[in-house]
Amino acid sequence: MSPSASRQSPIRWTSFLAATLAVALLGAGCAGDGDEADTTTATRGAAATDERPAGEGDASAAPLTLANLHDHEQDWPNVVKLVRAWTPPGESEPVPANARGVLVRVDREGNPRVDFGRHGKYDVPADATDLLERANRVRDGGEFKNRPNFLRQVGNRMVHPTADPMRALKSPEFAGKDAYLCVFADPTDAAFPGIARRLAEATADRNVMVVLFPEALGRDDVIVVRKRLAELDWPVPYMYPHLVEDYRQALLGYEVELPTLVVVTAHGRLLFRGPLDERLDEIALEAALAADRTTS
Repeated sequence: MSPSASRQSPIRWTSFLAATLAVALLGAGCAGDGDEADTTTATRGAAATDERPAGEGDASAAPLTLANLHDHEQDWPNVVKLVRAWTPPGESEPVPANARGVLVRVDREGNPRVDFGRHGKYDVPADATDLLERANRVRDGGEFKNRPNFLRQVGNRMVHPTADPMRALKSPEFAGKDAYLCVFADPTDAAFPGIARRLAEATADRNVMVVLFPEALGRDDVIVVRKRLAELDWPVPYMYPHLVEDYRQALLGYEVELPTLVVVTAHGRLLFRGPLDERLDEIALEAALAADRTTS
């Protein structure tokens, strides 16, 4: 996106992100292998705005329902299991009963998006899973969450942009933000400097983190991304390039128009999703904010 295209947009990028992040502040408190172990014996993290300290479930709390589960993201479990075989739309083979997957997020109707690893990544009807049962166990202290969902899924897959020698981002460096702006874009594209500049301006002095998912690159391009960010003076963490496709599919689905911006909380609650070009206009912004206001 060129600077001229940005100027012609009906809404300033800074206004868009300021409004979206304000909603995140009001409402705030990809995935791994689908065969990973249960989390009942794990310990919870203790980031100030992310979740309760370990073992502090409330046995007297009112039970969660599908109607309010979206609003209680701190109680979303890390892992869910299918209680019956379920066939995804358009597929001929079912995901088998008892298949475990990583919970990516819960939508406003209480239905989960789940990464089942080799079985695929899908939006699943809640009644086909043990999501609600597990969420209530997390809520009353019977099952522990080791980390907020989004942070757990992507945290150690991120590269620190300036560390020497190069290393993965450490958990404390990734935690405690009010929102995470996930940028799915090709950093070698001619439009990328404009994206970087506008996001840098919009997120300055805010307790948020921009996370780059570098598209169209491979395993050997991790240094390419690092150098590109250094050239732009934009030191944001980024995912190892060879992992991006799998995590894009987990977070967004199998058909995604790029470049795309996704704003989530630490637990993965979706705050906004939209294209990173001039089509990010006032109508789209108002629709996103109105939708989130009804459930926050």
